[in-house]
Amino acid sequence: MAETNKTVAKYLSLSQDANSINMDNLRNIQRIYQNLTEVDDLDDHEINEKALDDVCQQLNLMQEGSDREYLRLCVKYDDIHRSKMQLKALYQANSILVNNKMNTIPVVSEQQTLPIVLNECICVLSMKMNTEEMQDFISKFLLKQIQKQPSITNNSSVTDHCRQSPQNSASTTTVPQDRTELPVGCVLDLFIRHQLGNRGIISFAHSQTRFRLIEPISLTDDFSTWHFDHFHDLFDIWLKPCSTQLFPKQWRFAANGRIYWQVNDAYNKINESRETMTIERPNTNSLESFIRDICLKENNGMNDIWLKQLRELEDITTYSHLVNLKETDWDRIVKLSMNAKKIIKTYVDREKQTAVDEKRKTIATKYENENEKQESVVSYSTSELLANLHMIKLFFYHSLRDTVDLKQSTTVAKLDPECVELSFQEIREEGFSDDGLFDDMKEFFLPLTITEHELKMERHNHQVFREQRKNAEKKLTDDIESLKYLYDEQVGIYWTYDEFITKAEKELHDECLAYLRKKSEQIKNISRRNEHEQAEFVQVLDQEWKKKEQNLEQNITEYQQFKDDVNKVVKDYEKELDEKRNQLKSVQFELNKKQKVVHKKLVKPHRGFIMFGPPGTGKSEIMSKLATKIGIQMVGPPLAAGELNRPLVGESERIIIALCTRCNRIPYTQCCVSIDEIDSLAPKRDEDSSEGKVDKISVLLSLIEGIKDIPNLMIFCATNRLHMMDEAFLRRMSGKFFVGRPSSEARRNILSQIPDWVLEADMLERLTIATTNFSGAAVG
Repeated sequence: MAETNKTVAKYLSLSQDANSINMDNLRNIQRIYQNLTEVDDLDDHEINEKALDDVCQQLNLMQEGSDREYLRLCVKYDDIHRSKMQLKALYQANSILVNNKMNTIPVVSEQQTLPIVLNECICVLSMKMNTEEMQDFISKFLLKQIQKQPSITNNSSVTDHCRQSPQNSASTTTVPQDRTELPVGCVLDLFIRHQLGNRGIISFAHSQTRFRLIEPISLTDDFSTWHFDHFHDLFDIWLKPCSTQLFPKQWRFAANGRIYWQVNDAYNKINESRETMTIERPNTNSLESFIRDICLKENNGMNDIWLKQLRELEDITTYSHLVNLKETDWDRIVKLSMNAKKIIKTYVDREKQTAVDEKRKTIATKYENENEKQESVVSYSTSELLANLHMIKLFFYHSLRDTVDLKQSTTVAKLDPECVELSFQEIREEGFSDDGLFDDMKEFFLPLTITEHELKMERHNHQVFREQRKNAEKKLTDDIESLKYLYDEQVGIYWTYDEFITKAEKELHDECLAYLRKKSEQIKNISRRNEHEQAEFVQVLDQEWKKKEQNLEQNITEYQQFKDDVNKVVKDYEKELDEKRNQLKSVQFELNKKQKVVHKKLVKPHRGFIMFGPPGTGKSEIMSKLATKIGIQMVGPPLAAGELNRPLVGESERIIIALCTRCNRIPYTQCCVSIDEIDSLAPKRDEDSSEGKVDKISVLLSLIEGIKDIPNLMIFCATNRLHMMDEAFLRRMSGKFFVGRPSSEARRNILSQIPDWVLEADMLERLTIATTNFSGAAVG
C-alpha cells in the first residue's frame, strides 16, 4: 500500500510557480475534509488530525513530514486562493532548507549575474479608500501633465491585453480597472521613473510577484517605535511585471520603458491568480495567523520557517507571549535572523500602537440619498482626508524637486487653505464653541499657506505687471485732468454766487441807509398842522422798506443755498482729486521702485503656539484634533510633559531630541509635537532651578531656532499656569491664545445638544443662566 501512496506535493503539482498547482485536487482535499468534520468555515479553526488521516487514506497520500504540513495548509483557509499562495510559499521555504542542508551552492553563470533590464511594468494603485476626493486626486494630480510626452520606442513585445491606447490627457476622470498605459510625463509617471532610477539595480533574495515602490518609515529610537506611511494609509503603489509572473532576482527598469497602470481595491483580489495585494492589519487571534499575515504583507514566503524558529527554537507559542516580550527578551532571541526579528518586532509595536489609537469613523459620500454613508477600512473626516492628500502632494513634489519642469510649475504650500478653514469649522460642528478663538488661530497658520513660488516671485518685474501699472498711471492722469476741469468749473460757479451775495448784501445795506435817512428827515419835519399826513407818510415808508428788505433777504438766502450746494460739489471733487493723486503717487512709486524679491522673513512660519486659561476649557481637546485636521504631521502621540521625565541623568534630553529629530525624516511636511501641561517642562529658570530642569528646557530651546534648529518642527502646547513659564520659551511660542470659560451663547450651544424632549420649554435658558462662569467641561 505504501508503494502506491504518492506525496501531497506531487498530488497537488507543487512547484515554484503558483499557477501550476492543481486547483481541482486542492478543492477535492477541502471537500473531503469538510464532509468528515462538518466544518463550514475553515479560517483559523482547530485542525482535526484524525480527519486528515482519513483524507490521506481515501486519496492514497503520504502523511509524514512536509506532506503533513502541506495537508494542513490545504484545509487551513476557507479561501482556496490563500491556501494556494501559502502552499507555494512553504514549498519555496522547504526547497531553501533542503539546499542549505545539502550545502549546495548553485553555479551561476556570468550572464545570469547581470541584471535583467525590464522594458515594461505595471503600476498598481492599491486603494484603501474610494471617495470622490480620492478620484479627484488621481485624475487632477497624479495624472497632471508636467513634461511633454516624448516619443518612446520599445523593442519588447507586449500582450494585446496590455497594449491599449495611451491616455494623453491628464484631466481624465475615469479610473481604469484594467491595465492601461500611463501618460508619459505626468506626475505619477515621473515619480515612478525617478524612484526606479535612484534605486538602480533592484535585488531580491527570491523572485517576487510584486514590488512595493515606497516603503513606510519604521524606526525605534530612545522615545519609542515610530511608524510613518508616506501615503497616510490611503493607498499603496505596487509594481508588477507585465509579461511574466515574477520579477527577476536582479533587475532594473529601462529609462525609456513603458509603464502601465491600474487601480484596485486593496482588500479585494487583484488579478487572474487572485493573489491578495495587501492586508490592513495582521490577524492577532493566534501566533500562526499573525506570522502568516506578516509574511503575506512582506511577500517573503517565510511563514513556516519563522513559525518553526519561534516555536521550536525560542519556545514562543502564542501571540500573547510574543506581544508581552520586553526589550531585554527581544535581545535574547538569537535563533531568528536579524531581519526577521526586526520585521516581527516592528509589526508587534505597530499593533500595540494601533490598538491604543484605533478609532472608527464614517465618511459621508455624495449619493442621491444623503442619508447613505460608506464605511471605509481607514476613514477620516473631510478635513483630515484633504489634509492627508495635501501631504501626499508635498511628498511627490519633494521627491521630484530636482525636475526642471516641476520647478517651473506652481508648487504647493505647506498647508492647504481649504483644510485650515474646514478644520476649524468641523471642530465647531463637533460641539466646541470658540467665542472667536478660531479666527485668531486661522491667522496664525496663514504663513504656511503661502507657496515658495509666491515668496520668490519678483515684484512687478514681469512685463505684464509693468504694462498694468502704466495703463493705471495713464488712466489716473486722465481722470485727474477731467476732475480738475470739473472742479475749476464748480469753483467758478461758487465765486459767482459769492459775488451775487456780496452785491445783494451791499444793496440791502444801501437801501437800509436810504430808508433810515428819509425816515429821519420826515420825522424832523413833523408839525402839528401836518402831523397826521406826516405820520401816514412814515407808515407807508416803513411798509415799503419791509417789503424791499424781505425781497433782498430772500435773494441773499437763495444765493447762499446755491453757494452751499456748489461748495459740497467742490469738496467732493477735492476729496476725489486727493484720492486719485495719492493713487497716482503709489503707482509712480511702484514703477520707479527698485525691483526686489519678497524677503522670506516677512512671511516666516510660526514655530509654535501655547494655549492657556483655566482648567476644563478644552485646550487639550483642541490640540489633539487640530494637527490631524489641519495637515500638520504629529511625530508622536499627544504627550503630557511628565511623560518626558526619566530618572537617569541625560535620558530625558535624549528622548526629547529623538522625538523631535523624527521631523528630519519627513522634511517636506510641517511636523509638530503636542505637549500638555508644558509648564512642568519649561518652568522659569532662576538660581534655585535644578540642573535637570535647566538641561531639558535648554535642549528644547535649541531645537526651536537654536543651534540644533529643526525648520519644520512646531510645538503645540497648553498650560494652566502661563505666569510660571520660561520667558525664552514663551518668546518662541509666537501664538498665545487665551481659552476662557464659555460665554452665555457658547453655553447655550453646548446645552442645546440635549434632546428637546428632555427639557421643558424654558429650561434651556434657565440652565444657561445657572451655568454662568462654568468651564466647558463643567457645562458638559
